[in-house]
Amino acid sequence: ATIKRVDVAFDDFEGKTASIAWAIEQYRSGGFNAGGRAPKHTVHGDWLHGDASIEGRTLGIGARASGKYCRIYEKGKQLGDPESHWVRVEVEWRDQDRFIPYEVLTRPGQYFAGAYPCLGFLSVEQSRIRTIAKGALIAFDTAVRNGKQHIGKLVDLMLRVFGGDCGEVDMRLRREGTPA
Repeated sequence: ATIKRVDVAFDDFEGKTASIAWAIEQYRSGGFNAGGRAPKHTVHGDWLHGDASIEGRTLGIGARASGKYCRIYEKGKQLGDPESHWVRVEVEWRDQDRFIPYEVLTRPGQYFAGAYPCLGFLSVEQSRIRTIAKGALIAFDTAVRNGKQHIGKLVDLMLRVFGGDCGEVDMRLRREGTPA
């Protein structure tokens, strides 16, 4: 079994630690930069009224198609309380270009805190769900297919000649290094 998607959330019921203003400040100062450049952002909701918003505002960080997406929103206002200060910060991971470990279910706080630099204050221990370098995987698979095409029959012949001794075949064919 594999985890295809997981969402982890942090609720600040009083809006003292996390707020829309805090999220904007973190975005502008690089707090959501996890790979070196600023992620995309989107806004939804009642932004023209600012803090006087009645229906609530949402700031989205990243692109949902990318595999990691953060949303910060005024949860209390979303639920109908225009005076609420309740803010929720959610991080959504999809298995797009990444393997989601089972530990995210038993230690969600560590993964949440490790998702972006600005969330690090939530846990001393932090874990990251890293992206998989698809280019490297594709290149490796291609190299294996090419190797099979070029020397597959030779390896088969050598195994028959050396009585199935893989070590002897390996010793005679191996060269130090990594293909380009």
